[in-house]
Amino acid sequence: MNKTHKSNLAKTAIYLLEEVKAAKFDMKRYALVNGYQIDPNQVTVNYNECGTTCCFAGHAPMALNISPKSKIGKIEDWLEYLEEVFLISPPSIEWKFLFSQHWSNSRKQAAARAVVFLESGVPNLLSYGNMFLTRVTYKQLIERLNVFVIADK
Repeated sequence: MNKTHKSNLAKTAIYLLEEVKAAKFDMKRYALVNGYQIDPNQVTVNYNECGTTCCFAGHAPMALNISPKSKIGKIEDWLEYLEEVFLISPPSIEWKFLFSQHWSNSRKQAAARAVVFLESGVPNLLSYGNMFLTRVTYKQLIERLNVFVIADK
């Protein structure tokens, strides 16, 4: 993972904390429109105005302002998109740590996992469980994430 990928992860986590309402974040069911689940690969939307419910990874297009479209203009596979912006893909341990559907629906916990990952890599999950940086405030998480953000060109 290079500086750009780390910056993309940090920016996405900051976006979760600053811009995403709890009702628009879900690690278990995502791409919900009016309460109904949709297949995000079958829908053409303006990703800056998506309005669907997304998981941590699914908020990347809005957070980064990088549309999941290939250079030839078609929608690329979500896994290809996420590998491109984060250099992480399933079934890697990094993917499971950051984006697994088994995590709680907490934007703060998702951002805290990003901080832990960026600062020290994937921890021993048996010793951490789902309680990452529980005593850290949103402001402290954002400060720690900002260390990894590089300016856009």
